[in-house]
Amino acid sequence: MAMFADLRRKWLAGSLERQEKTGRSRLPARVAGVPRWLLGLAALILFLIFYWGILGWILEDTSTDLTLRPSVDALPPGGSVTVGSLAALTEAELGRAGWSPNNSWLRPTAFQTEMPALQRGIYPVLAGVATVLGSSGDEDLMDVADDFSVGPDRDWLHGDFPFIGGSTEGHMRDAAEALTRYNSRLSEGDAERLTGANNARQLVTMIGGRLTNDIRKFDAALRSDAGIAAVDYQEVRGKAYAAAILLRGVQSDFEPVLRDRELTSILVEAIETLDRVASEDPMFLTDADRTEQAYLVRSAVSSLSRIRAGLQ
Repeated sequence: MAMFADLRRKWLAGSLERQEKTGRSRLPARVAGVPRWLLGLAALILFLIFYWGILGWILEDTSTDLTLRPSVDALPPGGSVTVGSLAALTEAELGRAGWSPNNSWLRPTAFQTEMPALQRGIYPVLAGVATVLGSSGDEDLMDVADDFSVGPDRDWLHGDFPFIGGSTEGHMRDAAEALTRYNSRLSEGDAERLTGANNARQLVTMIGGRLTNDIRKFDAALRSDAGIAAVDYQEVRGKAYAAAILLRGVQSDFEPVLRDRELTSILVEAIETLDRVASEDPMFLTDADRTEQAYLVRSAVSSLSRIRAGLQ
């Protein structure tokens, strides 16, 4: 019996020694002495830095696609290019990395600023064109105008009854579907097309008005010597980007009117100028960059004002 007891003691001693070696190998000596709650807190901080910092930076997207064109569904034969372009740009922004102006703290891009600024610039141009289209009285286009009457910052949880649902993303998806329905009906001859100088003038006036606000903001910043933030720069880029895409639709839909009044070349000039604004995205923003942006926007607005006057 003594022999068995001795063997059992040796086995237990060996087992304890192996456990001690295993425990020593898992953590360095300096870390092993740190309280587990402190290690957990450090791990949480590192995760949050990765989630809101690195991952958010990776997902932040301020690119612009000036080659964007409507899909076949959004623009069937005989459809409106302006309507199809509005649908295409709406869908493209929803697919960018989500709609960021209404970011909650749960999203990795919650503390990024430049992508939300770009999309905040895009949104009022989309909403303005939707308002003009909705004034036609068409049921689908009126629904689009109503969807875009919601602000860009509305999340799924908000202060309006019923307090849940109806986020900006949801309204934008509904608007894209309504625009596609309208173009489908237009292609089949079941909807009225927006034509004539008056409709073209309304669209050009609306888009030009959105850009004019940025010129005033820049002039006010110069007078106050406040400087121009990167978020302001991105917001102007967003407006120029949306304007360039939608004005291509106007150019196509109202080409006979523009040609008869010798305005086509002026509109092309405005679009090319806005393309330059939308495509410029410097890594390090300088006063020269912002001054050039303001000059180009002012030039585009001047061209649109000439078109507006020519369509009267």
